[in-house]
Amino acid sequence: MIDSISTAAEKIVINSIKGSLGCDEAVSVIQPFIENYIPKSQKIVFYPYYWVFFHYTVNTIIGKSRIMEASCFVDMINNIATTTDRFEKENIDAVSENILTASISEEEAFNSARTYLTHASILKRKALLVPDVQVIQKELIYKPFWIIKCTNRTRENFNIMVDAVTGKYQTL
Repeated sequence: MIDSISTAAEKIVINSIKGSLGCDEAVSVIQPFIENYIPKSQKIVFYPYYWVFFHYTVNTIIGKSRIMEASCFVDMINNIATTTDRFEKENIDAVSENILTASISEEEAFNSARTYLTHASILKRKALLVPDVQVIQKELIYKPFWIIKCTNRTRENFNIMVDAVTGKYQTL
């Protein structure tokens, strides 16, 4: 469950990937790596992705047909597609100011996912023809990230973004 540290701003129900890290867990993930800094969670943000789940049939060079499935995320800000593992979803109340705005349409994201899958299946499966693709499910989904401010009186402050699903992090 995701902890909330927001004020009484407008809330919107969104479809989110279920985050396993709360605020305290996100801070504990980075604590060993920020020696002499004091971490303070700023807020949780929700990053928009377009998720498409496909079934597709690939005809290989040796003439075999294979029925496969693929799950694809498209980053709705940078229009970058990638495959994804299975994940759990949940509907949550999110503060509207913590929801990042998509910069591409769902149609553009769907086209990116389809193109990515086509190229990946041709290269990976050594297919001769474009795969026959069937869309099983598609939807806008958000991924939670904790933004943590790291402060030190004698050094420059910085922010770290912690993925609330995987625990991976990077400086901002």
